[in-house]
Amino acid sequence: MTIVVVSGLIVLYFFCGLFTPYNYFTAKWDIAQNRPRILQYGEAMNTDEQAVKIAANFGFTYDIVAGCLVTTPLVNGVDIYNSVTTKYLDNKLGSNWKKKFDFQVDSLFREVRVDTIRKTILAIDEVKELDNYLDSASNGKEHLFIWVLPQEKNNPNVRVSRKMPDSTIRVFYNYQVDPYSLQASSIQY
Repeated sequence: MTIVVVSGLIVLYFFCGLFTPYNYFTAKWDIAQNRPRILQYGEAMNTDEQAVKIAANFGFTYDIVAGCLVTTPLVNGVDIYNSVTTKYLDNKLGSNWKKKFDFQVDSLFREVRVDTIRKTILAIDEVKELDNYLDSASNGKEHLFIWVLPQEKNNPNVRVSRKMPDSTIRVFYNYQVDPYSLQASSIQY
C-alpha cells in the first residue's frame, strides 16, 4: 500500500508538478483570489517586457518564473497552471483573447524597435551612400527619410524616401525588415 501511495505521489510530482509552486491547484487558487497569471519559463523572449505591460489590459499578470534551468516537474506544473488559466481567460474574454494579446504585444515591440530599424536601414551601403550624397549636396540640410510602416507579410515595412522641393515624396528603396532579427531584404516595385 505504501509503495502505491509513494509511486502515485512521484507520478503526480513529475507529471503534474503537484509539489511545485505552480500546478492545477495553485492556478485555481490564484483565479479564486482574482489574480490570474500566465507563467513563462526558459530563455527570455524579445517580447517579455511588452507582454508584462499588456497583460494588465486583459485582466491577468504575465510572470517570468524561471530562466533556462528548469526541472521537468516545474515545466509540467507551469504547463498545467497555464492551461487552467487559459481556459479561465477563454471563458472570461472569449476564445480569441490570445490572438489579440499577441497582436498588442507584437505591436508594442515593433513600436519600441522603430529607431533600431531605421539604424539598420541606414547601415545598408546603397542607403548610406545616398544619404551622404544628399547631406553633402545640401550642406547638411537634407537627409533621407526612413519611413517605418506597420508590418505586412510580403510587403515593404520600410520606405527610404526624400521630400522633393514641390512637396512630393520620392521613394528610392523599399525594404522588408524583420523587427526581431533585424534582417532587411530589398523589395522591388
